[in-house]
Amino acid sequence: MEILNLFRQAMVLVVMLSAPPLVVAVIVGVLISLLQAVMQLQDQTLPFAIKLVAVGLVLAMTGRWIGVELIQLTLLAFNMIEQIRA
Repeated sequence: MEILNLFRQAMVLVVMLSAPPLVVAVIVGVLISLLQAVMQLQDQTLPFAIKLVAVGLVLAMTGRWIGVELIQLTLLAFNMIEQIRA
């Protein structure tokens, strides 16, 4: 039962950690698309480049938090393995 709880925690963590870059990519994508529609631009690389920079900045800002959360989950998994073997 503990393994299922660990798996559930891992899945929730995946959703939590992937949410900030995804939300930023969606918001930036919609804003750039609206701007392109208003200005009647047909450039395909503009939204990609801006989203890439925005997601990179978000990952740079949240990288420490992501790392700490992943390390905590890994330590929890290793401790669980240790308890099972004992």
